Amino acid sequence: MDSSTLKCDVLIIGAGPAGASLAFYLADKGIKSILIDKKLRIDTPLRCAEYVPAAIGGLFDGPISGINRKTVSMDTYIDYKYANTISSPGFMLDRPVFLESLVDGFRQNGGKFLPGTKVVSFSEKDYQGDVPGEGEVIITVVQGPRGEMSTIKSKIVVGADGPDSCVGKYIGSTNSSYVLGLGENIPVEVRDRSRTLVFFSPEIEGGYGWLFPKAGSTNLGIGCQFAGKKENLNVVLRKIYMDFKKRVFLMDLFDIPEPANRLSPPVEASLTAGLIPASGMLKKTVSGRFILAGDAAGLANPITGAGIYNAVSSSRIIADTAAEALRDSSVMSSMGVLANIEKQYLDTFGKSLHRAVLKRKDLMDSWPDRRGSNIYGDGSFDMLIRRCWVSFKDYWRS
Repeated sequence: MDSSTLKCDVLIIGAGPAGASLAFYLADKGIKSILIDKKLRIDTPLRCAEYVPAAIGGLFDGPISGINRKTVSMDTYIDYKYANTISSPGFMLDRPVFLESLVDGFRQNGGKFLPGTKVVSFSEKDYQGDVPGEGEVIITVVQGPRGEMSTIKSKIVVGADGPDSCVGKYIGSTNSSYVLGLGENIPVEVRDRSRTLVFFSPEIEGGYGWLFPKAGSTNLGIGCQFAGKKENLNVVLRKIYMDFKKRVFLMDLFDIPEPANRLSPPVEASLTAGLIPASGMLKKTVSGRFILAGDAAGLANPITGAGIYNAVSSSRIIADTAAEALRDSSVMSSMGVLANIEKQYLDTFGKSLHRAVLKRKDLMDSWPDRRGSNIYGDGSFDMLIRRCWVSFKDYWRS
């Protein structure tokens, strides 16, 4: 990127599912957009279990790239014992392929993508006089290992930069609680490759373990939410994961030909950790010319941790609304159009996320062994999971 100032109608910060899909949608509408991401390579390292519901296909006009495997159902285990199965049609993604295809489509339609670019500051300017619809955000960025400074001017800025969003910090609206995820892709396949598996155990505090099948490999991981502060959090999380991994391998779920090898899980290729928003949709997701999308807006489900579908769906809402706002010559009117995004978020995600927030509170308040009282083994843990997990009828009762 040279030292000259770049201009666009929409600046998108973050090239994850929300940002890449928004860039794709906006370019398809002919809106001049710039997409930036602080990483030089999209989704490196990968921090995602990569499962999406099959309904994501309905958010695009054509087939999507990066589908690794189709799944049809989800099995839930409580204390490593089978509990139930529900229909859950979905896809396992190769997420980097999915995102790269969206970014490629964006570029082919005239969009500009700047990897390795980080925001330093924002400032806002509204013009007065003969051009009432004009106004912009001035964004200072740095790019590359030398930290070369540059400026981007944009009419609208979208924060699609994840749970710890710089845009969210700027407008004073950030996620307040998180589930900590830790996982890996292991080079063995499961026997039944049509199912996703979810495991609840008191040791996986405030969350669950997952086993998601891919072609030639398996995504394995845990998500935990701890009450209060813990010393050596990374060490604790890793120990919980390694114990979970050993338990899962003892269940003979993997397609490993030599019986002796089933007792010895493969060495991890690369453990990666990440944050999953767990406080629900933020009250403020739009502020003037600034909009939050996906995880930055708190749209990940606080119970399941699923965020890709809602991220892409939020970007479709933003694309349609931003196009309408940019057609309006009045600053006040166009800002009012953008503000309508919050209502659309509420209408689209509000009910399901509100239920999930309440269930997460119940889960955290009732998790066993937290205050030294052991309810493990008396059936209470089983009942807790059955009322707080989406595969059971109690979850959906008022």
